[in-house]
Amino acid sequence: MSEKHNIALIISLNFRAAHISHLVASYRQMEELGFESWCVVHPDAIPFLPKDVRYTTDIKRFKRITISVFWFPSLKNISMMLKLKIKHGSKILYVFHEPIESFATYRRSGNSIMSTINIFCKYYAGLSFLFLSDRVLLPSNKAVNLYKSGMSKYINGKYDYFPLMYPDERTPESNTFERIFISYIGGISKDHAFSEFVEFIWNLYKSKIDLGVRFLIASWQQLPQEEKIDELIASGALETHCGHPMTNEEINKYYAKSYFVWNAYNRTTQSGVLAKGFMFGTPAIVMREHLSEFIEDGREVIAISDNKNQRELAEATQKLVRDHQQFSIKAIENFHKNYDYHIHNGRMNELLEKLRILR
Repeated sequence: MSEKHNIALIISLNFRAAHISHLVASYRQMEELGFESWCVVHPDAIPFLPKDVRYTTDIKRFKRITISVFWFPSLKNISMMLKLKIKHGSKILYVFHEPIESFATYRRSGNSIMSTINIFCKYYAGLSFLFLSDRVLLPSNKAVNLYKSGMSKYINGKYDYFPLMYPDERTPESNTFERIFISYIGGISKDHAFSEFVEFIWNLYKSKIDLGVRFLIASWQQLPQEEKIDELIASGALETHCGHPMTNEEINKYYAKSYFVWNAYNRTTQSGVLAKGFMFGTPAIVMREHLSEFIEDGREVIAISDNKNQRELAEATQKLVRDHQQFSIKAIENFHKNYDYHIHNGRMNELLEKLRILR
């Protein structure tokens, strides 16, 4: 390998198929900024990477590494960060998706006491990632405010606002898909109000309101056993793709075939589901309390006050299906304004200057 290159490593040491888009965006950004990019990934992620992306599962091949971007938490980050700093002289950026909220916030979202304690244990273990990073990147105003109000800022006071990034993954084929679904895409959890989504589609199904739509649940996690879900599947109203990782192409197809996606979460800091949906012109239902700097009620989302209020959900559904075209146009505009990695190249250049990285 030529030593004249500045090497940029894009790192994710645990595998989740939905994370691939972030890695590819960061990879391509660094390439455009003059680096030789490599993805450092869990072996299971390799089949999910685009064919033109360089990858490795270790860093033995490199001597000096200019910069490393860690996208997700993993206990394996600790030894990797130490090795990068001590042996390879690398500067480290860590994308901190979700700074900790109050214990009560997680309980209100429906998490058990033990689940909430587990969340806090993972957070305290993850403070080492902050300590070992040269800059911490926070993807939303809410994340910045949480970071500043907690102990994180005392571990590492060098943090920057840096929104989530994606490559534009639309293809000529994705533009031809017929919209047929109201969709839940992503992890099945209390925070994401999965039970509320099931109740929502069950009530739509029982109401006999003819919207000409079907329902979709697509998740890498196993689908819970529940009578309402079983009946929806048996009736043909609900399609599911659960229990194993989906390729990016499969995930993208589901977004492209959806009228809108469920984002009426009980708790959220920022959502990749929103960004990925917007890429394909797919709006969302969100909770009013979670409106952020990236979205506006009535533009690319419909905001509701209560994700258990079936009347409010039905009215939002009818509007999103009826006026889908205008919401879809605004959703695509939103993606290119807020999430397309190209628009953040200048921001990354400023970060590199702060780190005194010369190319």
